[in-house]
Amino acid sequence: MTGVRKVALAAIATALCTTGWTLDRHAAVRRANELYAAGDYAEAETAFNEALIDQPDSERIRFNLGDAIYRQDKYEEAATTFGHVQATNPQGDPRHARAAYNKGNARYRLGQAVEATKPQEAMTLWADALVAYRQAMGADPNDVDAKFNFEFVQHKIEELQERMEQEQQEQEEQQQDQEQQDEQEQQEEQEQQQQDEDQEEQEQEQEQEQEQEQQEQEQEQQEQEQEQEQEQEQEQEQEQQPQDSPGEQAPEESPEDLSQREAQALLDSLRDEEVDPEEIIERLQGGAVAQPAYDW
Repeated sequence: MTGVRKVALAAIATALCTTGWTLDRHAAVRRANELYAAGDYAEAETAFNEALIDQPDSERIRFNLGDAIYRQDKYEEAATTFGHVQATNPQGDPRHARAAYNKGNARYRLGQAVEATKPQEAMTLWADALVAYRQAMGADPNDVDAKFNFEFVQHKIEELQERMEQEQQEQEEQQQDQEQQDEQEQQEEQEQQQQDEDQEEQEQEQEQEQEQEQQEQEQEQQEQEQEQEQEQEQEQEQEQQPQDSPGEQAPEESPEDLSQREAQALLDSLRDEEVDPEEIIERLQGGAVAQPAYDW
């Protein structure tokens, strides 16, 4: 860019179109031009507005007013002022070209102020600047500054567009990563919840098994206690049954309990007595005492 422009922003400077223009000889115009040349742009703006009161149709005063406003970084107001000058001068008029050029510079500065925070708005403002530069080139094809600024701003738009696309892609990737992370966290949460439910179910089953085992043990223990109680009751009943006293006579033996020897001894003892045979049988069967013999 050496030999064409030293710094790109130098091309954005306003065209100091006051040179070569015949200034109004009235005092207000002279004072306004002096203040502008001295760098007192706020006072120059006031003086140019006062001069417009006397000459409201003077586009030269209005153009210089736009320059004073631009120098104060009031780019929106400056763009409006230059647009008014551009609209009131035919396209082939040098004033039309210079007003369009300065309007383009003002629109570029407005876009530059919001490039970082509002890139889409900056794109719109720079597009307006390209339109103004193109109008300036159409009114004055030999205006190399308008051509340079047009190409410069066009390149800035391309860079901003590329950056916006890259940021958009990064945002989409971040969003995808966040969605994947959220999905993974949700899946892990579900798995953890399932594990907790399984563990809880296992614990419940273990508790049920333990309760069942405990019930079985208690039931078995109760049965054992009942058996022991029954055994103790039986032992007590046996202990409470009456026993034979030592002096009591043993029960009389039945004839079936007589041995053969005892029966023979009984017959021998009755051999010398004359008894009734039935009596002998009765003795043998009942073991009763024999009746005395009758006299013959």
